[in-house]
Order: sequence, then structure tokens, then C-alpha cells
Amino acid sequence: MTGCTMFRSSYFNLLLLIWIYTLYHSDCLKLWQPTKLTDIASGTSLHLSCIPIGLGPDEKIAKMSWFSPDGTSLQTSPNGRVSVMPRPEQLSMTIKKMQPSDAGNYTCVAIGEHDNILAKLTVPVKVFQSPDIMILPRENLEIAYGSNLVLKCMALGLGPDGNAPKLTWVTPDGYAVNNTFGRVSINRGHYTLTLYIQNIEASDVGKYTCRATGQKRSLLTEAFVLVAVYRPITYINCPQVQHLVTEQNGLIRCLADASPALHVSWKFKGAFIDDDDHYRQERKGLRISNVTHYDAGLYSCIAVVEHIGSFKRKDITVHVHNNPSIN
Repeated sequence: MTGCTMFRSSYFNLLLLIWIYTLYHSDCLKLWQPTKLTDIASGTSLHLSCIPIGLGPDEKIAKMSWFSPDGTSLQTSPNGRVSVMPRPEQLSMTIKKMQPSDAGNYTCVAIGEHDNILAKLTVPVKVFQSPDIMILPRENLEIAYGSNLVLKCMALGLGPDGNAPKLTWVTPDGYAVNNTFGRVSINRGHYTLTLYIQNIEASDVGKYTCRATGQKRSLLTEAFVLVAVYRPITYINCPQVQHLVTEQNGLIRCLADASPALHVSWKFKGAFIDDDDHYRQERKGLRISNVTHYDAGLYSCIAVVEHIGSFKRKDITVHVHNNPSIN
């Protein structure tokens, strides 16, 4: 082995020893933040984690703490807005519903056994005003089965980069609608996103959410509308003219159906009928015991869906005939 080779080998070993010493020496302890997104929209949550790297074998971190921009040590708050979560080898922190006043430098500090500061991590956090979004119609909806639905979402304001936020419609089952054709589709404008649902079905019921996202798909804000579907009142097997026979039990046939559930009431010659020994309201119609000629006349079958304030009336003329077995 030449002297030059020996020198190079010794130099390499020396560098290796210096690197190992540096790695495990306390001066090399670093605190690492895995989350890089610190531009936060107002109203959303800030999530920060602090992870120590390069801790020497003879060193020990007694505790780690997060400090707010005003120097206050952050602790889990009773109202749940601030959560500090110690986990194995890291310290995580969450602040919900961030406001512009929450902006500033957040600091994670690792403290040794002798209350000495081993390392610091400072994270600058910016809080920008989140754009508002509006959904039209602005009220929760109840529409008829088989009808068509149009929901429009509009962004009122820009994202943190000065660009219009991206709008996304999300269906009740969590599906983000991207297709521009078919029974469920969207039409995208510069500040608007319109959702179309054709021939609406029972499976379409639920919460429709419009989300506004900025860079790296970060959530800026969202709004939702609840959609309920009803089946209009229909009459089944309800002839306008019906015939009954005296001294028999008769049924004035009239079955009403709807969704949500309906309530049926009956009128005879303009007065409401109460259930008694003579009249009994059934699902298929009005049951009359021991029919007489006084039961002839105009009846009204009134169906009411109280949940949506809908009603419908069916008038029925009843003729009463003599019982042929009496003659």
C-alpha cells in the first residue's frame, strides 16, 4: 500500500467518524415538519406535526411543546378548538376554524432533561380569507320522483393564489361528479358549477355538497343542500261513480298513494266523516256497515301529505240500490 493510498484511507475514515459524531451529537438534532401546507383558508383546520431527527444514543428529550405566535404554550382546550396530541416520537397539533388573527409563527421546541432547549422548529402560518360559495336554490329541496333537478354552485371571491377556486359537486354517496353527459352531469363555468340530475330517483336523496379547493386540492370552503324526493298523490281504483246495495256492508273504493306518507280523510255531503259503527276508513276506501238509501250521495276522498303541504281531492257519486234478495 502506497503512502498516498494510506492517506486517502485515513482521510476517508476521519470523515466517516466526523459524520457519525455529527449525526449523534446534540448539535445535530433537528425537528422536522412533514406537512408543508401552511397557507390556511379561514374556517378550515391547521394540522402541524413536529418530529425529532438525529437524536444521539445518550440524549433524551424530556418533553416537546408547541407555542403560538404570541408565545403561549398550546394545550388541548376544553372547547375542542385546539388539540395537542403527543404520539410516539412526534408531537401533533390541530387548531380548528382558523381565523386571520391566528396567523404567525408557530414554534415546536424540544427540551432536554436539564430544561435546556435541544432544538426548535418555526413554522410560519398564513391565514387567508376563504371565498364564499352559494348554492341555488338556497333552500333544501323536495321534488317529485321522475322530475329533473338543477343545482348551481357559485364562488364569491378568489383563492389565496388570486385565482378562482375549483368547484366540485359531491353526491350523497361521496361521488365527485366529473362527467359532462348522462343522467347526472355537470356544466362548468369560470365561477360556477351546475349540477344536472335527470329523472330523479329514490337513490338520489341526500346531501349534495359543493366544495371549493385551491392549490394542491386544499379545501377552502364548502356548502351543501339537502334533497328529498316525493311521489305525487295518485288515486288507484277510485271510480267517480260507484254502486252499493242496501242492508249489506259496502266499500267505496278509493286507494290513495304518495311518498312521503299521506293521510286520507272522507267527507259526505260536505261534512267530515268520523269512524264509528257505521263508517270505517280503510286503506282501500271507506267501509259502510248496513247500507241504507241515506248513504247515497256525494263523497270526497281527500289525501294530504302534511310533510310537504300537498293535498288532493277525489269526488265520488254513490248510488244505493235495493237488495234484490228482499224483493
